[in-house]
Amino acid sequence: MKYLEIAVTSRVDGIVTHVSYDRDFAALIDRADNGGIPVVTIENDAPKSRRKAFVGSNSFMLGEEAGKIMVKSHRRQSRHSGDHGHELQKDAANQNLKLNGFLNAIKAYPDMQVTDIYNSKFGILSAEEITQSILNSGKKIDAIYCMDSVDTIGTSQVVVDLNRVGDVKIVGYGDTPDILRYIDKGIIYGTVMSDPYKMGYESIKALIEIMEKDTTSTFIDTGVKIITKENLDTYRKSMEKLQQ
Repeated sequence: MKYLEIAVTSRVDGIVTHVSYDRDFAALIDRADNGGIPVVTIENDAPKSRRKAFVGSNSFMLGEEAGKIMVKSHRRQSRHSGDHGHELQKDAANQNLKLNGFLNAIKAYPDMQVTDIYNSKFGILSAEEITQSILNSGKKIDAIYCMDSVDTIGTSQVVVDLNRVGDVKIVGYGDTPDILRYIDKGIIYGTVMSDPYKMGYESIKALIEIMEKDTTSTFIDTGVKIITKENLDTYRKSMEKLQQ
């Protein structure tokens, strides 16, 4: 909020921003638009604001790809699945799309049952508490799907602490160093995520189109990245090249 306010006041040529779920954020975007400053949102959108474009992944597809990974992780195992997701209260629609995509991917497998759905408050401790509750419930839970990188890390830590690695498959979100390390060690089966490099590239491209043509696509889909142990080394090498 602070830096967006500075950008608007400074009358910059254009703004690319990740969106929080504070209502004042949309008001600031509208203020920028009123001042002739085009705004492009990335990863999280502000559809009720006057932003010019949103660059990011389709949430339904993120969930659907996560569901496909979960199916793959249970090919030769019993297929009872637990599910929980991090949710900022004002991001319910986005999280619901991920959940619906996930459920759509596993609906052809009747022996994969979603037994519980939880919404965690922001923070690793909340994710850890929920995971402990899930795994100590007495239910036969052999998989957990997390829709946020924070929850993915918190859930993984509890699975390690309870010595349930291998018994509980985790499908999550993100590519933080901890998450990649957990994938390498077999603690996390796989994750999905947006493409941050492509989001950055396409957002600047959109701003240039707005400035040169006064128009751009309102939604630019950057696709879904899938990370499992099978492609982990390739993924790391591709990230290293981008950072050089």
